[in-house]
Formats: sequence, C-alpha cells, structure tokens
Amino acid sequence: MRVLMVEDDPSDVRLLEEHLLKGRSVAEVFKLVHADRLAPALESLAKTVFDAVLLDLSLPDSQGIEALGRLRAASPGVPIVVLTSIYDEAVGLQVLHAGAQDYLVKKEMTTSLLRRALRYAIERKRAEVELRRSEIFLESIVENIPHTIFVKDAKELRYLRFNRAGEELLGHARNELIGKSDYELFPKDEADFFTRTDREVLRNCKVLDIPEEPVLTKGKGLRCVHTKKIPILDENDQPLYLLGISEDVTERQRAENQLQRSFELQRTLSQRLDVVREEERTRIARELHDELGVRMTCMKLDLARLQSMMRESLFPREKMEEKICSMIGEVDATIAEVQRLASELRPGVLDDLGLVAAIEWQCQDFERRSGIRCLCEASFDQIQINPSRATAAFRICQEALTNVARHAKATFVRVLVKESDGHVLIEIQDNGQGIPADKLNHASSLGLLGMQERSMAVGARLEIAGWPEKGTTVTLRLPCEDLQGEHRPSGASTEGQVR
Repeated sequence: MRVLMVEDDPSDVRLLEEHLLKGRSVAEVFKLVHADRLAPALESLAKTVFDAVLLDLSLPDSQGIEALGRLRAASPGVPIVVLTSIYDEAVGLQVLHAGAQDYLVKKEMTTSLLRRALRYAIERKRAEVELRRSEIFLESIVENIPHTIFVKDAKELRYLRFNRAGEELLGHARNELIGKSDYELFPKDEADFFTRTDREVLRNCKVLDIPEEPVLTKGKGLRCVHTKKIPILDENDQPLYLLGISEDVTERQRAENQLQRSFELQRTLSQRLDVVREEERTRIARELHDELGVRMTCMKLDLARLQSMMRESLFPREKMEEKICSMIGEVDATIAEVQRLASELRPGVLDDLGLVAAIEWQCQDFERRSGIRCLCEASFDQIQINPSRATAAFRICQEALTNVARHAKATFVRVLVKESDGHVLIEIQDNGQGIPADKLNHASSLGLLGMQERSMAVGARLEIAGWPEKGTTVTLRLPCEDLQGEHRPSGASTEGQVR
C-alpha cells in the first residue's frame, strides 16, 4: 500500500513509520513517501499514484481545512486521513464534511488503529467511487430516457426531481419545477386528480397504472400521458417518495384514432360501393328494358308487318319503303343508345386516344348534359401513363365534374391539364358556392372519400380546397413515365366541339 505522509514534525514522522513499517506481514506492506509541506505533497500527487494520504493539518505553508481542500482537488480519488495533535470534535466533524475519510489524534494512535484507519479509508473511498459511478450511470439513463421521470416527497407531494424529458414536456426549466406542488403548476382540476392518485399510491403502497392522464403543458398545450406511479418505501415499509414515469401518448392516440376513423370510412365506402354497384346494375337493366327492349319490340312488329305485306299479291311500294326507312331509323337509334351506355360504363376514347383526349371528351359531354360552360386547357396531346393511373385520373375528374353539377351552383368550370415538376397536374376549378371545410373529411362525403382512395391507390396526391362564394378547386398530381406529342401553345383549349 503506497501512502503519502504530509507531516512537518520529524518525531511524528518516525512515529508513523514505526506504526506502519514494524512487524509488517506479507499480506500488508506499506510503502511510505514523506513530504514536509503542502507544495511538495502536491507535486508527489501529480507524479505518483497513492493509495492513501496521511495529512497533518498544521503545516508551514498551509493551515487547517485549506490543505485538505487542495489535496482533494489535486487527487479526488485518493482517500485522506487527517492527523491532529489535539482532539476537537467540531474540527473533526468539519474535516469529515470536507471530504476526509477519518480523523485521528496522534497521542491516541496505535499501530492497529492507524492500519485499520488506512484500510477502511481505502475501502470506503473505493465504495464511494463505485457508488458515484453507479449514480452517474443511473443519472445518464434517467436524463436520456424519452419518458418523463419525476420524484415527489411522500409528505407534501412536492417535486424533488425531474429529468430532461419532463422539462421538454411541461415547457418549464427544472429549477421552476423543483419544490413546487401540482397546485402551483397545473389547473385545479388536474392538480386534484394528480394529488388523489398520489395519495392512493402512498396509502396502498402499490403501483398504480393510469393509461390516460390529461396534462396541460406550457408549450404544447393539452397532452395525454400514460403514467405509472410507484411508491418508494423505507426499511419499515413506510412511503418516503413517490416515483412517476409518464409517456406522452398524444401522437400515438391521434394516430390510433385516425386509423380507426380510416377503417370506419373504408367500411362505409365499401358498403356504399356495393349500393352504388347495385344501383348502377338496376339503372342499366332499366335502360336496356325501357330503351333497347322497346326499340327491338317495335322493330319486331315492323318486320312482322313487312312480312305480311310481302305475302299480299298487291301492295304499295311506297308503304314498304316508308316502313324500311322507319326500321333503319330505329336501328340507328338503338346503336346510338348502345354506344351511350357503353361510353357511360367506360368511354372508348380513354383506351383509343389516351387520357388527355378522354378528359376533353368528358368536358364536352359535361357541358352538353349540364348546360354549365366547361373549358378544357391541355398543354400537351398525349401522356405516357399506365392504364390504372389513367383510369383513376379520369374517374376523379368525372366525380369532380359530377359534384359541380350536383352541389356547386356554378356557371363555369375550367379543367387544366399540364406538366408540373415531372408530374401531370389536373386541376378542376369552378366559380360556385365553394365546398365547406367541414365537408372535406365528413364521413358522409363518400364521393370525396372515393376520390382520395383512388388517388392514393395509384401514388397520386389529391388536394381539395373551397372558398365561400368563390368556388372549389380540385388538384390532382400524379407521376407519369413521359409526356409525348407536341406541346400546345399556351392557353390552347377545347370548348364546345368534339375532338
């Protein structure tokens, strides 16, 4: 064991050497280094590693607690045993509070006492170092854990400890929180709830889990936290402290609510699609029966009449030609009706001529049916885009125009198709009454929900904005492989004519 003796009295030095070096055993060997003043002692500490220091407080170049403080500052990990000529209990307590491991009176010192004091001082110092390392380790965990950790005293429920996450959550510096009660930091109803649950934990000495706990913070507003409160007990199982661990679950709760709402909207949309599908089948069946069925029946009657006229020996040629012309007219009307039904189900122009031509045809058909002026402006002739994206864009445009006809009370619609940052931008803008903000995400707005679902399914982005009495704008951005054909002059448009 390497020991530094800081002693200016030669007789005391000999006495210490006699206590530590005589009768030494193999298991306990002391190597002593002597310094008669504080300055050389500090130099020795800087050059050599010592296991302990024996310090006389009365030195020529230093007196009292000053020498102890400077030695501890120079080598804080080395235990110091203070030696004094006269016993003074007040001085003894003072040096122990200043960091000394022991306090020995030279006249009362024996070999066993001195050796034991050194051994114990070293072991205590080692335990202190290990304890401090453990504290630093735990401090690092507590400070860097992402959840709020706080400690209250069990008697007055005042905060004794807060970690960094707690400061960030509440928006207060630590010194503004320590020593405060809940009633000094939170509204009364929240403070009442916190205090009631704290008392319950301390009374029952059991952990309490609170899944949802509202907390009004300074910078983030009202937050929802999941808190676990744990009683810290003494050796007699009496509560000393209350430990709290809180996780801010506000964003997770919002995400779960949004996910649940999405599931409900998808379920509603699926049910609505089933209804719409059946309504569409019913409409097509009715039109096939009422339009095509009637026309085909008329043609059958005309053919039967024509057949009976041919059996007669004499029949007017003019009447036969008139009947044939009538039948040709019925056939033409039937063909037109079939074409109309087919185009309503899926316009052939989308497959034959592409998305831009299909949107132009759609605008012209919308103007013809609704009587609302519709202007289509396209900056290019053709888009190289996969069929699923083309179909989705066409149906979204169709639904947007349908909403204009049903709800907007507009007199003019402008449809813009252009290139924007490597994407195709389709914008449908009307001058109607404007969609209310509360309708944009309402569960009953199934048409808008269907448009959103279609856009997300093909990797597109849909934005809908409305202004009271100024109209609504629907903007669709979808990625495309390439833009083909000649770019049209700026402002080129189609209106009121079939492409």
